[in-house]
Amino acid sequence: MRLTFYDTSLNKKAVVFNWLSMLWQPQYNNVGSFVLEFQESSELFGLIKQLDYVVFDEDPDTVMMVWGVELKNKKVVISGHSAVYLLEHRVSDDVVRNENAELAMRRQVQNMTPWECVELGELQGFTDKFTAQTSDGSVLEYCLTISQFVDMGFRFRKSGKSLLFETYKPDLNRNVRYSAKLGNMGDERYSESEKDFKNVAIVAGAAIDGERVTVAAGDTTATGAARREMYVDARDVQPEEGETREEYEQRLVRRGEKKLAEKIKIVNTSFSILTEDVKLGDKVLLNPTYTDETLEARVTMITYKVQNNMMQKNISIGQPIPTNRR
Repeated sequence: MRLTFYDTSLNKKAVVFNWLSMLWQPQYNNVGSFVLEFQESSELFGLIKQLDYVVFDEDPDTVMMVWGVELKNKKVVISGHSAVYLLEHRVSDDVVRNENAELAMRRQVQNMTPWECVELGELQGFTDKFTAQTSDGSVLEYCLTISQFVDMGFRFRKSGKSLLFETYKPDLNRNVRYSAKLGNMGDERYSESEKDFKNVAIVAGAAIDGERVTVAAGDTTATGAARREMYVDARDVQPEEGETREEYEQRLVRRGEKKLAEKIKIVNTSFSILTEDVKLGDKVLLNPTYTDETLEARVTMITYKVQNNMMQKNISIGQPIPTNRR
């Protein structure tokens, strides 16, 4: 096992083979993190700075970025996030709606104020469409909103002296199935919550002829207990010159859809694996103990925990999808 540190220009600074402990957690379409602990005498204290990069040889497609270096309890602690976090420090006022998701994310990165070594990677040609609307925020917020809407991953991958912005969306890995009966799944955990779930947004926009324009967005046909409403004050969404009432109402609907995307059902499942045949973003088959159905789920996070030169690797998956496979 090896960690390689680079400066902001991707010049190699240090290669490390030993540490006290490490927690390394890349995520699929979210911001991963890491924490490293070294002896107080480590030469890394004073050498490694904020905004340096680090790559773990067990997970070469992930680049992490240092955001904290401290000395505490006689230990040097280096921590940070995946390199995509640098996008939190770039902003955009671009309006993204009803367009190709991959191209929309790439445009935000291409048009942002330059960051050393950041370039666009190869276009993958995904056809997924972002049918909601997002605007006015950090470039990271754009990428998170778009990628989570279409179930697509994004990352920075080191290639020579470049950080390449890439999207990725692996197909179903048919060679991998997880089940306690097969002996390759343990420490199973499952939780679900609908406490904050909403599926209908009542959106109140600006006043026209003395009356506020109000629309409904989402699953508007839902009734009874299946209908979960939320109110959205959208007075900031003003009618534009030459815009028809119908066009204005559609913009209000898109605002409601964006808010609903933040109010999903929460399902968390995690387990330990006894195989190495999985990568971040893989879609795999599993037979959990809480249901008789065969499910498909995407690997959304892989946790590498290293202590005393022993590594434990756990995976976490996103919301399972029922299939017809048995």
